[in-house]
Amino acid sequence: MNPKHTSQRCPKCHHTSKENRKKEKFVCTNCGHYDDADINGAVNIKIRGLEKLGINPIQLPPVRGKVTPMERTAT
Repeated sequence: MNPKHTSQRCPKCHHTSKENRKKEKFVCTNCGHYDDADINGAVNIKIRGLEKLGINPIQLPPVRGKVTPMERTAT
């Protein structure tokens, strides 16, 4: 799967433009959706993968949580 333009494409309105990507930030010039550019790219890759498998990504509940490092325990 080609990841080309995944960090420039809006997952909400599907508008693709290099102006949507400003360094680490993604802001859609069409609908105003914003996110971290890398996360935005990952969301778009996820959507492409689900569509390739024949799964409608709109029917799935959104999953977005804060990732925090875990403490290491001595073994």
